[in-house]
Amino acid sequence: MTYSPRSSGLGNSAAYQVSGKPYVTGSLIDFESGKAFGNSQEYKVTFPSVTKSVTVVNNCTASSLAVYFVSKAVSPSVMNAVNYYIVPASATNGNVTGSITFDVKCKEIFISPGPAGATLANTAGTVGGPVADGQSFGVRAELTHVMPEDMYTLTGSGINISSHTDGHH
Repeated sequence: MTYSPRSSGLGNSAAYQVSGKPYVTGSLIDFESGKAFGNSQEYKVTFPSVTKSVTVVNNCTASSLAVYFVSKAVSPSVMNAVNYYIVPASATNGNVTGSITFDVKCKEIFISPGPAGATLANTAGTVGGPVADGQSFGVRAELTHVMPEDMYTLTGSGINISSHTDGHH
């Protein structure tokens, strides 16, 4: 019998126990009419491999951002609920940046303006509100060696279904 070591994959915990490969990207937010967030579009960040953790940094001083896992075009109804993370605006003194870090395995995320007036992680409202300032956001991730095609599609309550199946809501 020939020994064949198990390769890195979604079910292999070792892929998530080691430090991840660094990944950094970002974008300017152009708030002029007809461009980017100005007409409620979304930014899609596609990772080269499955993530171990993701941090989204909001450098806007007056606008929150929403981060979610399924495009608004695919599941528009859940964007009226709270099926997204809110990244609050940075402090106006410029010393504190709004950010959120979450340990999650995924192959892509989507970023849009947060609901109007959203400042907290549990703020409800329709994603795609106005952006009050045209600054920037950044995405930092730790990547595993798991290929994105090995990642299953994220779905279910809290992802792309607005009714909860956990019996609590």
